[in-house]
Amino acid sequence: ATNGAECLGLFQKNVEDIDIVLMNLIMPKIDGVEALDRIRSIDPGTKIIIMSGFNREQTLGRFDEKKPDGFIQKPYSVIDLRQELARVAQTI
Repeated sequence: ATNGAECLGLFQKNVEDIDIVLMNLIMPKIDGVEALDRIRSIDPGTKIIIMSGFNREQTLGRFDEKKPDGFIQKPYSVIDLRQELARVAQTI
């Protein structure tokens, strides 16, 4: 998806096939905070990993009680991404 609105549209159309969503904190149209809230209202069990150039504390501090299941700081390596995906996938 190229923006938060497109992310939500794709999620709604494919909710049955999606276990984990990987998305940016900062996105055009709808940011990661609002997108997470909307995704969780559609399917509370969907795992969400937020990626950001901000550090973990700055990023997670933007969320209320609904926190993402994972975080990865940009820039990241494929190894870092695989590790975070594996960690979050273990909770499915």
